Parts: sequence; structure tokens; C-alpha cells
Amino acid sequence: MGTPRHQSLPTTPVRESVRTLLPALEFVDIQDEGIDGLSEELVEEEFPLPEWRAPVFPDESSSGVSERDVLEFLFLGNAINFQFRDYDTGNKFTATYAGTEWAGAFAMWACLRREFDENPAILHGDTLSNLSLTDVERLFDPADGEEIPMLEERHRILTQVGERLTDRYDGRFADLVDAAEPRLYADGDGIVDRLVSHFPSFQDSSVVTLDDGSPLEVMFWKRAQLAVGMAYGRFHNQEWFRIEDPGAFTLFVDYNLPNVLRELGVLEYSNHLAELVDSRTMIEAGSREEVELRAATVYAADELIDRLIACRNSPVYAPHLDYKLFQMRDEVDGTVHVTRTTAY
Repeated sequence: MGTPRHQSLPTTPVRESVRTLLPALEFVDIQDEGIDGLSEELVEEEFPLPEWRAPVFPDESSSGVSERDVLEFLFLGNAINFQFRDYDTGNKFTATYAGTEWAGAFAMWACLRREFDENPAILHGDTLSNLSLTDVERLFDPADGEEIPMLEERHRILTQVGERLTDRYDGRFADLVDAAEPRLYADGDGIVDRLVSHFPSFQDSSVVTLDDGSPLEVMFWKRAQLAVGMAYGRFHNQEWFRIEDPGAFTLFVDYNLPNVLRELGVLEYSNHLAELVDSRTMIEAGSREEVELRAATVYAADELIDRLIACRNSPVYAPHLDYKLFQMRDEVDGTVHVTRTTAY
């Protein structure tokens, strides 16, 4: 592709690592023409921020529910916001809340909301650190009898989160936000900085070997950014929760978004990678193929954001574009890649 732009986007650990990998991409090619075409298609569109006010999320206007409770709910849910399809059948996890059946990630949120309604202390570190595997199995009671994927991994993460919250933040994610600078990144003291430094499950990175034999750690920090991004969507108009560097967000890259950009002509896969993806062959987490899929998606989205910013009078940040592309996923007919991971 051509010369990188990104004139309006701040450098972050995620961007720096992704840009370092870019010249060494073997399996994905980023198409300038596709980025130009998509930016022209989207330039006049509205880019709303989702406010995450579905019934499966607590409402601070309800009796006994505070804004800080909602923030902590969003952060806790994103600690376990991964993998909702059965690897063999492809079926999504389903769960019921208030008489409505939800599927996929929203089924996970439904389970957490059920538990919060009965036991608000589920947000507290001391409660989380003492959860048994049976407790977590009960929490994720499914609608159709099919257990949520990676139940044991979720149990491990929830108890670990509880321990880290108790040790460092008096058991509360809101205390982490209070202690941090009101930024994603602030020389280690931003909100994302603290999430990835103090909570191993949010440390979403992989090491690849470059052509000269040197190792490169490629960082994505998807769920850490999404936790802050969901809170930003919910509370961005309120003084008590401020994010001073929203341009530092990168795309919350998962299964769907590489596929969307591929079908829209922004990403082109090598024959090898296309065969793996289209045949739904398991691609190992941390493999060169998987890392390149995610890195190219992040970089291409930054290129698209940069073009949109140059042509619009209103800001476009990665949470805006992420939501727009996610809405477009039903318009494309491609195949998402299959990877067993807790990263997304």
C-alpha cells in the first residue's frame, strides 16, 4: 500500500506495534483503493456512539443503581467478553433475561445482569475472588442447555480479576478509574494502561518473529479498550467520566471486522490464508496468520479514520467506526476466521 497517513491519530503502544509489523505482512494485503472507496461511501454518514442501553445492561436511573455500578458492570463483562460460538457446531450461546432470549455476547451480558439484579456484590472483588466453578456454571445458565464455551477460562479470569481488584483497588473497578489519569494512555497511568498492567486477562498481545529474526510483541488490547469504549459511549457527555484522548482508541478487532473489511475490498488475503478462513480451519491464536489478520484490520481502520477526519467537520474515532462496521457485518457474505482464544 502507499505511504502511511495517520496525521490526526496519536501514537499508542497498539499503533506502534502494528505499524512495525506492517512492512512484514505475509498473508494480508491492505488495499488503498478499497480504503478510498469505503471512505467515500461513508463520508456523509452519521457515526453515532452506541450507548449500551439494552435491557441486559443496568440503568443508573433505576432505584439503587449508580453510574459507578454501570461502569463496573461494563468493565467486569469485558473481562470475559470472548468466544460465544461452539467450535464444533457454530451455534451461539443463548441465555434468557426478563423473559427474552439473547444470543452471543448479549447472552453473556444477560447472565451477568441476572446475577447483578439478585446480587449486586458480584461487581466486588471479594465476591469474584471466591467464586467456585459451580458458581460460574450457575451464573451462565443457558437457555438451551448448551454450556457457554470456555467456562473454566471464564472462572479463572473472574477469580483472578477479583483478586487483583481487592489487592490494588479496594475491590472496585471504579476505584481504578478514579486512580488513573482520564486517558487511555498516560505513560502507564491511563485507564487502559492500568487494565493491561494489573489484570493479565486484558493483556492481549502476541509475539511474532520478523524477517531479521528479531521478536516483535504486537499489542491489540481489544477487551481493555472495549471496556473503556463502552463506558465512553455510555457516559461521554458526563463530567464524572472523561476520556481526554479518544483518538487513541483503535478498532476493537475480533472475528467479524477482518471479514467485513475483506468483503468490502479493504483487505485481501493470500491464497493460503483465504483457504484457512474459507474452510473454517482452526487458526491458532498467536500464529502469524491470526496476528496479521488483526494487525491489518487495525491499521486499515486507522487509514480509513484518517481519511474520514480529513473530509468531515465532526470527529470520527475508532469506537464510531467499529460500531459502523459491526452494523455492516450482516450486509456481507464472507466467512469469519475460527480461533480459540480469550482475546475476543
